[in-house]
Amino acid sequence: SEALGTPRVLSMHLARVLALLSPCLAFSPQSRRVAPARRLAATHSLGPLVKGDEVWNVMRAEAERSAATEPLLVSFLHSTILNHNSLESAIAFHMANKLQSPSMISTQVQALFMEALDKAPLFRESVRRDIRAVVERDPATQTYMDVLLYFKGFHALLAHRVSHWLWNSGRQVLASFLHSQANQKFQIDIHPGARLGDGLFIDHGTGIVIGETVVVGQNVSILHHVTLGGSGRRNVDRHPKVGNNVLIGAGASILGPIEIGDSVIVGAGSMVQNNIPPYTVVAGVPARTIGRTAGKPSSEMKQELVEKQMNLGGMGI
Repeated sequence: SEALGTPRVLSMHLARVLALLSPCLAFSPQSRRVAPARRLAATHSLGPLVKGDEVWNVMRAEAERSAATEPLLVSFLHSTILNHNSLESAIAFHMANKLQSPSMISTQVQALFMEALDKAPLFRESVRRDIRAVVERDPATQTYMDVLLYFKGFHALLAHRVSHWLWNSGRQVLASFLHSQANQKFQIDIHPGARLGDGLFIDHGTGIVIGETVVVGQNVSILHHVTLGGSGRRNVDRHPKVGNNVLIGAGASILGPIEIGDSVIVGAGSMVQNNIPPYTVVAGVPARTIGRTAGKPSSEMKQELVEKQMNLGGMGI
């Protein structure tokens, strides 16, 4: 101990050693045996990496700074971020640990995520835009690292993008299994058939329901307990179509095959069952137009309205 320092320093050295070994080990919850390291080799066999990967480079730098200042998280940060050679590898490892089950162990989930990321290049670009969206729009989020490690809205979106790829690849049974696992884990229900654009910010996320034929545009923000629900029987287009830059407040319900125009704000707790034209603010049950918007409400995340813009006639307010 005199040569190496205090017990605190010894624990830091031990944590670093364990962190370097952790990605090479995978445990089966059934047998508790160590899986051969060669089974994880596929996690690094990815196509060309994203050039000039700002998100990944910044995330690694954030993890290095955090590991240097918080000894208790050294092993965690190394195993989830610092021991990986790409964002895709880190995502697959972290999501495998979250979605593993007795029916599908972590190495199988990990390989599935890497397969999707490798065969769907647009997915890899979407992931980076989704991460940026959280940091840019959530004032409580300071780092890219936090989004990957802790934000279940982002985790549910990752699981959906894999299940959606499976669904469109004719692997509906596996897509439904992954959807079910993610639903149980994150309390966010996104049908594998739903089409979700890039830069989607799912804030908090608990209680969100998104149906099979939903289409969501680019750079949309959705808060918790939102329902994008259906009206009608199977095999028909029965869910909403949401435009670009839309902000949907907490607890809002948008039902049926209706269109929500670009840059719309749907107020918290609203019930929407009719088409909403672009640049409109709606609120209430049933939802009524109460104002106009400008710019990109989903990026600004401003849900309050200037009084002179509001039209509350007939709403009992």
